[in-house]
Amino acid sequence: MAKVEQRYDARAMAMDADGEFTEIGVQFLVSEVGDEAEALKAVREAAPEEWDELPMESLEISSRDADDIFTVEVKYKHKSSSTSSSKERNEEEATVSFDCGGGTMHLTHSHGQRIAYGTKKAGGAIGWNGKTGAEMAISGVDVPTAQLRETYTKVMRLSRITTSFKRKVAKLVGKVNSGSFKGWSKGGSWWARSTPARSRAGARAR
Repeated sequence: MAKVEQRYDARAMAMDADGEFTEIGVQFLVSEVGDEAEALKAVREAAPEEWDELPMESLEISSRDADDIFTVEVKYKHKSSSTSSSKERNEEEATVSFDCGGGTMHLTHSHGQRIAYGTKKAGGAIGWNGKTGAEMAISGVDVPTAQLRETYTKVMRLSRITTSFKRKVAKLVGKVNSGSFKGWSKGGSWWARSTPARSRAGARAR
């Protein structure tokens, strides 16, 4: 029965200008096989279908180390991947659109108050009836507020929409910005959602 082991002393890797792996070559040592065909078949069955989220593309014999021992290299690569730079790919700049609506926010407490009549302190409560305990009531007040939604759209290569990328986007939902972002100060914007749409030109992310 064929034995397959990964060789950790040899691995070829290629990365594009965006810092994403485009190709990985992993070598396996296979023994107790009769010929090259058996070696390739054994490695094909034992090697993982993906490596660092790159799908298996091909297998080839690198060397014959003994009568029944071969070194087989498995190449993992996106079919549409390329080692060209971002400038060469000339991806479109992100476009932005926005809509602004109105709403109200109900406030029950203020940041600061001044006593205009009497001596009781409301503790910042708005519309307090002056009572305590079970009889206390705070009516509050509705104030107008703007609701602004900005949408950024960018066309990206399909090979860049990896599982790792999608997980990063998913982690952003419900988060606020930790630093300056598109003119918004820290904590000033909230990530609502991301909606990818596939087209002939590529993947359009919003």
